[in-house]
Amino acid sequence: MPTPEPQSVTLTATLDATLIDDGAGSKANGQGTGLFAGQTGSSGRRRALVQFDVAGSVPSGASITSVSLGMTITRANGGARDMALHRVISDWGEGASVGGGPGGGQGSAAQSGDPTWLHSNFNSQFWATPGGDFSGTQSAVTSINNDDEVLYMWGSTSQMVADVQFWLDNQSQDFGWIIVGEEGQGRSAKRFASREHATAGSRPRLTINYTQ
Repeated sequence: MPTPEPQSVTLTATLDATLIDDGAGSKANGQGTGLFAGQTGSSGRRRALVQFDVAGSVPSGASITSVSLGMTITRANGGARDMALHRVISDWGEGASVGGGPGGGQGSAAQSGDPTWLHSNFNSQFWATPGGDFSGTQSAVTSINNDDEVLYMWGSTSQMVADVQFWLDNQSQDFGWIIVGEEGQGRSAKRFASREHATAGSRPRLTINYTQ
């Protein structure tokens, strides 16, 4: 039997958004050019959601061998901070909101379909836990510094490989990852380029290596 040929594909995000901790679940940033994670000081926590259509680009039955997530920093505070990936376990949407401030980090009024701190889909569906429903297991962690237009990578880890394999085998449960920064640690928030960023090469991307 011939050895399976290794294959590789790089995907761009199909959905992304920022969860904004405003207490009321009324603010969102679905279409802003930035994704935020960490603590913004007086305006609260931010968490970034990002999703890729794995089953749409990787053949059914393939075996995932390695993966890496690339995100470009466009603004940062607070020096080097760890940013952890967790697999999201509930469906969520992306509405038409564009938050105020550079990249949308201040949020704006949530629109239909937006995820908020309380809603997975404004305003008809709620997270079971405010701030997003996600696995308690970290899929990967990377340290993000105060950089501008620098690409940071997560992976490949065994848990990231397991996540992507799960999404391939269970397409209906492909809800992507959430990026959780160091919260309660002063001004630690980082801004990443979103899929709406003007520079295509700065947008979130997932590289998957597999055999079939």
